[in-house]
Amino acid sequence: MLASLVEDLPVTSAISQKTVLGCLAALAICPFGLFGSCTLPAQVSSVVYVISGTNILEFDESGNFKLQFGGTGTGPGQFELPSGITVSNDTGRVYVTDAILNRIQVFDACGNLLSPYGSTALQIGSTGTGPGFLYQPYGITVFGSNLWVADTGNNRIVVFSQTGAFLFQTGSLGGGNGQFNAPTSLTATDTLWVSDTGNNRIQQFSVTTNLNTLTPTGVTFLQKFGTYGYGSGQFRGPFGIASNGPDVWVADSQNQRVQEFTSSGAFVGNIGPFSYPSPYGIAMDAAGIWTVDYNTNQVILFSPTGTKLLSFGAGLLFHPTYIAVGLISGDV
Repeated sequence: MLASLVEDLPVTSAISQKTVLGCLAALAICPFGLFGSCTLPAQVSSVVYVISGTNILEFDESGNFKLQFGGTGTGPGQFELPSGITVSNDTGRVYVTDAILNRIQVFDACGNLLSPYGSTALQIGSTGTGPGFLYQPYGITVFGSNLWVADTGNNRIVVFSQTGAFLFQTGSLGGGNGQFNAPTSLTATDTLWVSDTGNNRIQQFSVTTNLNTLTPTGVTFLQKFGTYGYGSGQFRGPFGIASNGPDVWVADSQNQRVQEFTSSGAFVGNIGPFSYPSPYGIAMDAAGIWTVDYNTNQVILFSPTGTKLLSFGAGLLFHPTYIAVGLISGDV
């Protein structure tokens, strides 16, 4: 099942590692190599990160290219199949999952590989099925101060601290409440939303927290919505998910659209159409809904009501899949 869901995802890129295409003076960030070291901005700034093949491309919110990092390989800072990306707005750190190498790597906004806080390790997680291990991880998000990972191949959600310490896991293979069939994406506001891709539905959970340590200890199922199909409120392989609290947007990839729902699961409307099969990843910030179109090689920004506001990336991106938007500053 999982193989059929992700068979179209690319593992190569037409752009070489750390390509230098320009310098974004407004943010005081220059690319690697030709113009010297990358310098983080002193003021907080918004950045868009896009997975393109085995590279991560970084843009400002106006679509100006900044830099690129990653590349194909198994070494530190490289990827075989980057499959999820998120940014911690508190630290500016960028977290990238790899569905083949079964690990999470941590970078700053200049693409420098970092160790998790308080650790000398160069990754979080490794291949396996036991607690704290990963198998084909995809989506990742920062919720509170912790990393929540869609451990797709293990049909569960795994939670780590930003030091890389395993906290807990939830879920198993199945169609019941709190069970999953290849969950691929997740997002959080005051609750956790999960794209349960193989079951063609969305699940919502509340989170239980230890009040003494403020550490999450478990989740409670709240609701689910969606079934297989082509109609409004139905899905064919939902992937990316984003929420602002009152509303939820879901990348209904095989149906070539983004669907909007209220937080109670009521269908609101569609954004699209996109080229087949996309979009995979979506993200949201104050600017709107960020998506990527797999075949037209574009990042597209929509208003929450579905008005197209901006597109960019053609000529730079190669079959983009996932996207994150976040804040960076010199405090990373």
